Amino acid sequence: MAEGRTLMTPGLDEQLDETDYVGADLTGPSPREKMAAILGTVDNVYKPLQPRETIAYIEGFKGLIAFEAFLWVFMRTIVPGASFESIAANPYPPRYQSVLREIFSPLFWDGNLQASFFIILSARLVCVRFLRNPDATAMAGSLFRRGLRLFFPCAVALAICMGLSYGNGFALVEATAGALENRIPETPYKIPHALAWFNSVFDLFWHITGTQAGVRAFPTGQLWIVSVVYQESFTVYMVMLCLPFMTKRWAFWSMGVFSLLGYWVSSWAWYGGTGLMIAHAVHNMNIADSAKHGISVPRLKQKVSAYVVPAVFLSIGVILKYVYQVAEPNKINDELVFRTPVYGGGLSRDISVNEPTQRISSWFVVVGCLMFLEMNTLLQKIFSNPLFRYLGRISFSWFLLQGCIIYTLGLRINFNLQIQKEWAAPLAQFVVFLITLPLSVVCADVFTRLVDNPSKWLADYLFDWIRK
Repeated sequence: MAEGRTLMTPGLDEQLDETDYVGADLTGPSPREKMAAILGTVDNVYKPLQPRETIAYIEGFKGLIAFEAFLWVFMRTIVPGASFESIAANPYPPRYQSVLREIFSPLFWDGNLQASFFIILSARLVCVRFLRNPDATAMAGSLFRRGLRLFFPCAVALAICMGLSYGNGFALVEATAGALENRIPETPYKIPHALAWFNSVFDLFWHITGTQAGVRAFPTGQLWIVSVVYQESFTVYMVMLCLPFMTKRWAFWSMGVFSLLGYWVSSWAWYGGTGLMIAHAVHNMNIADSAKHGISVPRLKQKVSAYVVPAVFLSIGVILKYVYQVAEPNKINDELVFRTPVYGGGLSRDISVNEPTQRISSWFVVVGCLMFLEMNTLLQKIFSNPLFRYLGRISFSWFLLQGCIIYTLGLRINFNLQIQKEWAAPLAQFVVFLITLPLSVVCADVFTRLVDNPSKWLADYLFDWIRK
């Protein structure tokens, strides 16, 4: 292999976690050994079975984004005036809710921003196994495990939603809409029978739409993120196969052109290509070293700080977020027009508000944040702490369960405190937050132990089994 190619020297026998939004990069025990510790979610953070290499800061950063995703569900359901989605239905909320929305919502519970983080982080990490050891086994393992890792947790989560629907667990959604003037949450679709449940889960891996049964049956309707993550994994798989046969520089700029074209045709490949570009820059181009030595600018005949690039990206994204959500909220969909639809000509003037969208404002924020994270060792140490890593470890389960908890118990407590006991709204909402946050974390931990971890083990075991 010629010098400058992206082919990496095979390292340790890596066991990557083909997980939810992301995939933690692990070197650990075999599937059989892991089964002995299948319920050790918390213990594995502090006491691994054996030394293993982990992209700890990415796992920890995923924990922060998972917490922001919880805030998004909580705010739109319990404190609706603090959510951008409430502007049309309730343009004059209480002042404290307006302040929360205008100051914090664009960056901390935007919804689309958190979804964008999950999708690009997934593309950033799903290719790591192959980038480090680009052989057929690494490629086949990623392809084989991905669907199994996502299918079973989603199936169990939708079964829980189905059970709650038949047990009238979501009955207070409509009652709250009238009594507390919160019309953002919608009663989840009631899946009629077991076959429809199976088809709903199965279709999640074939279609990206905000109106399919599996998405509508899920509180908040955010299960489309799994559809995008799964399908964009294959975009990453196909593109990364070319990397060992290209120079590092050409590979990087080729992925840039690919991502730009994905943006122009409103394709999620835009996000997938971005995640792969970041992974390539980290593992094959040593972006951290560039951050230490700066970037040469021939015209200036000197080097400038490498942090200028992520700073510009992040600044553009933050400005766009506040312009579209605070200064000019009526123009938030204008940016979606300046692209062409995947099928057809002209610009995207027929925009469906019910469909998932890629936003340039979210993309700039995500890329800026991830570049800072990949270049700065201090940030990496901060996000490598055990608390963030623990939240990252249970983030998929947290995402799957938090909507059910807030739509059932959260709404019930809020309704009881505000309507029946006549508590002040801020106090009642704060009490609901103090109850639902730790409860959702505990439930996510249990779900991880009983469903998510076994699905990882099953995927690893079956891949080993078919090769014997």
